[in-house]
Amino acid sequence: MGVCGGAASAQMDTSRHDGATAKPTSAVRADGSAQKAKRRRPRTLLLLLKSLMGLRVRIDLKNDTSVEGLVQEVVHDMDFTLLDAVETKPNGDRIHFDEVFVMGKMILYVHIPDRINLNQQLQNYIKIIRKSATMYTRSKRK
Repeated sequence: MGVCGGAASAQMDTSRHDGATAKPTSAVRADGSAQKAKRRRPRTLLLLLKSLMGLRVRIDLKNDTSVEGLVQEVVHDMDFTLLDAVETKPNGDRIHFDEVFVMGKMILYVHIPDRINLNQQLQNYIKIIRKSATMYTRSKRK
């Protein structure tokens, strides 16, 4: 299972780049009464890639090279930082790196391990995002 990189994901990006959801806003109806808008669900491939942090993935690059390593970070341009990575050249040569940075525009394909339940992985990551967004906000006094 994998995710294509590059232009296809840029077209799919309909939410904020950090993957967070928008807070509900008040909307005014035609009759003048206010109504709260529903919370938008994040819909982006970047969110899926960010949820892979801490997992071992293989990334195929546009220059026929592949890099496999532990995902440390994914930023809004689909740039990856991998730890304990192995780069495999088209001729079969393998080079080991402690840490490697992969530019998003060079990514052709991201191989997601088959053992991962993507729905559960995304739900867990969204919970983490929402929890971190509300962790330092003040609550209403009673």
